[in-house]
Amino acid sequence: MRLRSLFISVLALAVLGIAAYAQNKVVKMVPARPAGFEGKQMFTQFCAACHGEDGRGSGPAASAMKIAPTDLTQLAKRNNGKFDALHLKLIISGQGVAAHGSESMPVWGDVFKSISANGTFADMRINAILKYMQDFQR
Repeated sequence: MRLRSLFISVLALAVLGIAAYAQNKVVKMVPARPAGFEGKQMFTQFCAACHGEDGRGSGPAASAMKIAPTDLTQLAKRNNGKFDALHLKLIISGQGVAAHGSESMPVWGDVFKSISANGTFADMRINAILKYMQDFQR
C-alpha cells in the first residue's frame, strides 16, 4: 500500500515534469508530503504551481503546459454565478470526471488519500481547497 501511495504521488507530479521537459522548462518534482487542512496552505502546495497563488492560471509551471491552466477565479462567473463545489470536488478527486476535460491536471484524490490516515481526511483537504477557491471568485 505504501508503494502504491508513493507511485501515485510521483505520477501526479510527473505530469508537470513531462510537460515542462517537453518545452525545455524545468519543474522540480518532489513526492507529496503531509499537509494540513487549511485551504490556502493546501492550494499553495498542490494547485499554485499551475494555477498561480491568485488562482488565475499564471503559476510558475503554467508556461510549460500544453493546455493553459484554468483561471479559477472565473469558475462561478462561467457557471451563471454558481460555484459548483460538488462538480469541482469530483474533478479534483478524480471520481468519474476527467480533470479539466483532459489529463493535463493531476488528479489529487489518491494523493490526498496517500498522505491521510483515512478517506475522510482526504475529503476534508479537498473541501478546504474548495472553500478557499470559492472565496476568491470574482
